[in-house]
Amino acid sequence: MAQVPDGTRRRLLAVAALIGVAVATVAVVWMMLSGQQSDDAARPAPGIEGAVETSAPPDPSSTPTPAAPATTTGAPRPAPVQPDPVTSERIVYRRDGALFLAKSDGSGEKRLVSSPEGPYELSPDGDVLAHVDSGRLQLVRTSDGAVMKVGAALGDDAGIGGCLAWTPDSKALYFTRATAEGRDVWRTDRDGGAAVRVTRGGCPSVSPDGRVVAVVDSADGVVRVSRDGGRFMAMPAPSGVPVAVAAGDSALYVSVLNADGSTALVSTGLDGQGEVRIAGPPADAPRVSWGSLWLSPDGSRLAALAVGDDRYSRVAIVDLRTREVRPLSARRDSYARYWSSGGTHLYYVEGNAYQGEATNLLRVDRLGAGRRVIAEGAE
Repeated sequence: MAQVPDGTRRRLLAVAALIGVAVATVAVVWMMLSGQQSDDAARPAPGIEGAVETSAPPDPSSTPTPAAPATTTGAPRPAPVQPDPVTSERIVYRRDGALFLAKSDGSGEKRLVSSPEGPYELSPDGDVLAHVDSGRLQLVRTSDGAVMKVGAALGDDAGIGGCLAWTPDSKALYFTRATAEGRDVWRTDRDGGAAVRVTRGGCPSVSPDGRVVAVVDSADGVVRVSRDGGRFMAMPAPSGVPVAVAAGDSALYVSVLNADGSTALVSTGLDGQGEVRIAGPPADAPRVSWGSLWLSPDGSRLAALAVGDDRYSRVAIVDLRTREVRPLSARRDSYARYWSSGGTHLYYVEGNAYQGEATNLLRVDRLGAGRRVIAEGAE
């Protein structure tokens, strides 16, 4: 190999060094550009799907199913099935002259007791069923069907409701008895222990936190309220004659009949002060008034019963924040039964059994949507 002069060698080495620096610089720039592209691809542009936005918490009844975590080996795991929001709960309904217990979707049906008519109410924990049959109150353990007889109790009050109310902890039940002067409210424990009279009136309601009990005294035209186990005190009468009451943690919701024969839904403080009109008369029919009320466990909505002649009955969901009234059935009679424990769903019966119509137990979400038949023939 020919010898390279020292001067030429030095020039070649300098050129090689310059080329190496240029190559390294290009490589670094390339790596920076590639990294920037990856970051840009991973970061969604504002206003497109996937962008991070601040929004109100989602409705629990419409929360999407979370995607399954990715795995590094083997086949990907299937996405978990989103459970029914109330599948862990039990429900009760009447069919063919008996009361049945079932899961919230109507599956796993179990016959509990013969009961052709009268009010019924399942304890919040699903362990005890209260029902009135032929003017007698009975408690039935759902685990073994054991029956505990309590005594005389008032049945369904036309257009008002069944007049049974469990405490949220399922330890006590309030019910109504007829008297010569009108009605009295009594309380018994979950084992059917000796019943105790608590006040005049009827149709008791217990607040979601269990600290407030309210009753309507139709004889005196007032609402009576007990707080934290104290004495029942008559609240100032609302603008109309009270028909039914729903007790909230910090407010009372009352259906009233006005002096001119009209009807309304109003709210007041627990002391009867600060009355606010929530809704006027039902818009779907004349000569109809508001009757029974069911406050959702989260305190955000009322299920209100509009009642009229010939056992006309329609259920509406009232949003207490917006005061929107949403009827559930436009053409068929309907009767509210109960809310799910979280207040995400309302169960109600559609169809008028007294007029020979077919009846079904249905469920809707708290917005009145997602209509679903739970038990055919139930009432």
